[in-house]
Amino acid sequence: MDEKDFEKRICEKHSYQIIAVDLKLSKTQNEKYLCGKCLILRIEGQQILLLSEMIEMIKQMKNDQKKQIIENNQTQLNYMKQLQQSLKECNQHIKEKFEKTQNNIELQIKDSNKDTNKKEEIQEEVNLDKDIEALSKYYKGNKEYELPQGEQDLNSISQLIENVQNQIGSISNAYQYQKILESLQNIKIQFQINMSSDKDIKICEQHGLEIIMVNIEQGQEEHKRIACSKCIQEIPQNYTTLEDADENWTKFKLKSKQMISKYSKDRESKFNQAIEFITNLRDKYQEILTKIINDLENNRVVTEKQLSPFPLYQKNIYQLDENQLKEILEALSQKDLYLQLKLKLQQQDQLDSIFYHKLKETLENLMKYDLLTKEQIIMIENNYKNFLILNEDEKQHISSCDEIKQFLENTSLLQSYMNIFEDSIQLYQNLQNQVESLNEKSDIFKQLKQKQKPKKSGKQMDQNQHSDQKYILQRQYSLFDQISKKYKQLLIVYKDQNLLTQLQQEKSELSDRLKQEINIQTQLKENIQKLENQIQNLQSDLEKQKQQLEKTLVNLDQKNESEKQLMGKLQQETQKFEELKKKSDEQDQKNNSTIELLNKTITDLNSQIKNNQTNLQSKDQQITSIQQQLQNSQNSFNKLQQTYNDLIKEIKAKPNLLTDAYFQKILQTIEEKSRSVIKCSILVYCGSKDGLNHTQFWNKVYGRRNLLMVFKSNTNFICGAFSPCQWLQHLGNYVLDDTLQSFLFSQNHNQIYPLKAANKAQAIYCISSYGPTFGSGHDLYIPSNFNGASSSLGSAYQCDQYGSISGSTHLFSQSSVQIIECEIYEIVFK
Repeated sequence: MDEKDFEKRICEKHSYQIIAVDLKLSKTQNEKYLCGKCLILRIEGQQILLLSEMIEMIKQMKNDQKKQIIENNQTQLNYMKQLQQSLKECNQHIKEKFEKTQNNIELQIKDSNKDTNKKEEIQEEVNLDKDIEALSKYYKGNKEYELPQGEQDLNSISQLIENVQNQIGSISNAYQYQKILESLQNIKIQFQINMSSDKDIKICEQHGLEIIMVNIEQGQEEHKRIACSKCIQEIPQNYTTLEDADENWTKFKLKSKQMISKYSKDRESKFNQAIEFITNLRDKYQEILTKIINDLENNRVVTEKQLSPFPLYQKNIYQLDENQLKEILEALSQKDLYLQLKLKLQQQDQLDSIFYHKLKETLENLMKYDLLTKEQIIMIENNYKNFLILNEDEKQHISSCDEIKQFLENTSLLQSYMNIFEDSIQLYQNLQNQVESLNEKSDIFKQLKQKQKPKKSGKQMDQNQHSDQKYILQRQYSLFDQISKKYKQLLIVYKDQNLLTQLQQEKSELSDRLKQEINIQTQLKENIQKLENQIQNLQSDLEKQKQQLEKTLVNLDQKNESEKQLMGKLQQETQKFEELKKKSDEQDQKNNSTIELLNKTITDLNSQIKNNQTNLQSKDQQITSIQQQLQNSQNSFNKLQQTYNDLIKEIKAKPNLLTDAYFQKILQTIEEKSRSVIKCSILVYCGSKDGLNHTQFWNKVYGRRNLLMVFKSNTNFICGAFSPCQWLQHLGNYVLDDTLQSFLFSQNHNQIYPLKAANKAQAIYCISSYGPTFGSGHDLYIPSNFNGASSSLGSAYQCDQYGSISGSTHLFSQSSVQIIECEIYEIVFK
């Protein structure tokens, strides 16, 4: 066979072209030659197809799939048409039912309208017999009555409701409704649709049945909480249905969310309050500290011209003019060349002292605000934000009443100070323990206790005080020793108070015990009395029996011997009597021992009561001593309280010379001119108390600003002045008021005289030999002894707005008067 014939050869078994030869098989020619199909069968390729077969199979599969989709679409269409028809029929059935029901309701409405119209047309007539009986039944008194319930046709209403319910209920039982459900079920089965449900069926792992109940009681094991019907039979417990458990779970989630929401809101509110308080504190600190730094910066540098009493010219003496030379010669001619300079420096030290005093007051107020903020944070932490339950009117009253707000702030400050006091006591005790520990470990502290370090010279002290450890320790130990003495006094009072409370408590307990012992003694006496009564009753009974027996013996002796048989009975009675007597003697012994024991107990109780009374007397003596100490402490506290009250009166003082209305007018004028709010007024000088002379005046007002002065003359005229300028007696010159806040006033005329802008450089006049003086004229002049005061109103202070007035007599009604009272107040702004 040539090559061309071999290429045309066909497999006899599969009718495919021969493409391979099996050299191992040579039995027959047909088995040796292989086609593609033969090769696939030889290698057992179940998933291998010939390309032509695969193409044919794909075409066949697509044709079959197309047929199946068409059949499924046709089936779906038929079911949809069937469902559509069922819905139409059901809709028609429901319409008929609803139309019928609506017709019945419309008929009922028409009948009700007819009845109503008939009732309205009928005129009610009064039938006294029936109506009086009805009124007496429903009358309540005070011309009030209950409205009688009218008769209603309840049968027709209930029948209507029943018909409506039956019509609606019949819809679900109708054939059309059931047919819709059948169509929906057929569609689900045909297309194998599994409708998801909110209720997933739980299966019991033990029995393979549906779980129908659960156990939600405490103390149950986890695997015993869920149960199917068989679990319920095997383990009978208090089960709950899944529906009830789900309802409880829903309520639990809702309540939990509400609790979390409320807690979150309250917590957020607390944090917001804390943020607000801390933010206000930060702003307050920033504002006040910035102002303090600015004041320090402004007052830090003092020029040579301000400190030197004489001008220090840079030129030598040959280059000066005549006036300058005179000034220098005046300075050089002084006995003590540097006396004036020293006085200047002392005056500047006084001014600096006043400045630092005000700085200290500002920082103290800032610390108070800090303490108030701390107290507010503590209140938030302890949930005290609603510690005052107030209505809206009370809250509005508090917010508008400065005194109540001040009281609440002071109460919070007092609590903060008490906490600080307790903390300081704890710190002192810890520090005392540290000192004792250092005394044991170090010899330095022993030396500090034994002797003082010798004083050094000034230069040696300046050079060595930072490096000399002993000096530093000596200084701090001295400070600690001084503070320790004060704390010991405070601790004595503190401990005495606690001891008094403890002794009073012990006294109360001893009194209670004494009352209990007295009650016990009373009960014992009653028991003894009862026993004595019983003994007396027994003795009387025995005496009666003895008398009866004696009578019986006498009678027996008188009888004849024929009655000897009765002697045996008599002997028996005698024996019984002896036995009774013996028992009675034994009972007497027992009673006597009991009485002796009770008497001994009473004696012990009496001695114990005496001891307790002695202890009580000693305790009373201790309490009396401690009460005396407390009384002394209370007296000291009362003195401090009186001093504090006097200080408060001075701080919140009001001029006695001015009426309330006019004083308010003056304060309003000051606030308008200064554009600031007045915090308080402090009495710094009162002539009737301090002395009406220029020395006392300058001692009280030196270095002060914002002074309000009120004068009363012997002519009963009251006038005064206010100026923001600083009063310095050494100036010997006028003081400038750039703000034009200075003014004079007259209460008698109810007038105020402002400073003229052209004369702002002569607002006040400061010189040590004068009293208070205002204006260049002088508009108001008080001499050194406050006698001969005068006025030249209109010179620097404007008065022409009130018409033509006499400047020399307008304020005092005379040209020269005596000042009989002067009050000076320092105005403090917020």
